[in-house]
Amino acid sequence: MTGVEAIHARFQTYAYDMHAHDDEWLVGVTHECDHPAGVRGLPPALAPLAGRWQASGALVWRNRQLQGSELALKSGPLGSRLGFSWVPATGAWAVRAVGDVRGWAVPLLGSSDIGFTADLKPGLVGHGDIRLVAARPPAGALTRLTGGGITVSGRLDLKPGLDVGISGLALASPQLMAGGTAGWQGGRLALAITGRSRDLGAFRIDGGGPLAALALAVRLPAPGYGLGDVLARLTRDGARWQLAATADTPAGPADLAAAIGLDPVLRLDVGRLALAGLNGGRGAAP
Repeated sequence: MTGVEAIHARFQTYAYDMHAHDDEWLVGVTHECDHPAGVRGLPPALAPLAGRWQASGALVWRNRQLQGSELALKSGPLGSRLGFSWVPATGAWAVRAVGDVRGWAVPLLGSSDIGFTADLKPGLVGHGDIRLVAARPPAGALTRLTGGGITVSGRLDLKPGLDVGISGLALASPQLMAGGTAGWQGGRLALAITGRSRDLGAFRIDGGGPLAALALAVRLPAPGYGLGDVLARLTRDGARWQLAATADTPAGPADLAAAIGLDPVLRLDVGRLALAGLNGGRGAAP
């Protein structure tokens, strides 16, 4: 094929393993793309974003760089505008993405809209911003606590291996305000949050772990109802949470062990309750 300067082709199905060419370069310009693609390793809640990809826009060769400034990418509820540059001589590249996800079914929050920006470099590292709005979360314990619509925002620090740090994390709702930091690293979530609830007063939440087995410590200095210095340790157990809590009461120290269900209604199954030297609950000794 000596002398060929350009090839125009339409790919219906195309797949290849990762490889490199040492003695030649191929500069590809995608005029339009509508291609099913799979992304491995995503949690089930992210699966809708790995559906049928649609890409459009033009790439141009300028100043020894391959560039694109008006690229569009869509997949399910995800829509994004991309800016792209790549320098073959050095392998350096950069991507800036501005996009949103509309009507994404987020666990506990229901249909949510998410807006984001991201600046990425080799290694899929970079930074960005994110804002989530759940205007009408489904009825349940979380909605009763927040009082309705929830807005969450933060600054993203994108790290190798798809790990993410979130600083300046802020949650706003009619009955609850909170802020702090969060992170996702090696399949584990980490949280450090302080805030104030209209019903329970000031609070602090620390902890983390795999999503299926989160372990959180919740501190409530003065939640009312005659309670003080409440420390609740919560561990996720399937669809429920295991609770171990201590608190000061007018009758003396209290100690509680229970299982909590949140969906569809709040349910508390007490396993043990100790108050001022008295024990109760299933299997408790007199």
